Amino acid sequence: MWPTLHQFLSGTRFKAALMAAMLLLGAVSCAVREPDAVAGTWVITEAIVPGQSSLSTEEADAWLGQSFHYGTENLTLGRTSCASAHYEETKTSAAEFKQHYDTELKALNIYDDSIQSISVSCDGQSPMPGQTILLSASGHTYTVWDGVFFKMEKTVPQTQSAVI
Repeated sequence: MWPTLHQFLSGTRFKAALMAAMLLLGAVSCAVREPDAVAGTWVITEAIVPGQSSLSTEEADAWLGQSFHYGTENLTLGRTSCASAHYEETKTSAAEFKQHYDTELKALNIYDDSIQSISVSCDGQSPMPGQTILLSASGHTYTVWDGVFFKMEKTVPQTQSAVI
């Protein structure tokens, strides 16, 4: 005999299937197609060299004003466009950040216990500037390249003025 809907929903098999689906969705959620947290156009406004870098001060300063656009269909990293971007989000603790970058978050004026790190892969191309985005809860956003942390500020989209 078939169980009633109530019996099915309260049954062990249903609960196990629901739990497995939730775990699967949780495991997949770190790889995203939509770049919600970084969607839009960002401009480099500052270059911070907290340690050693292969870029000179002049080379780092040349980045000021460079823009990066993050979107699902239209990803542009400097002069390079990407037709198929893949975004992966991870949470990085302050200790992991120090170990990976050999500098403390406070060198970037970030006093949070962790940051969100978003990695962007682009059509299988070799690594390029703008593919690593560091977001702090306090609102600071950086990309990092060759030991230099480039502060990024999101641009406000231009809206058309109403014609009277």
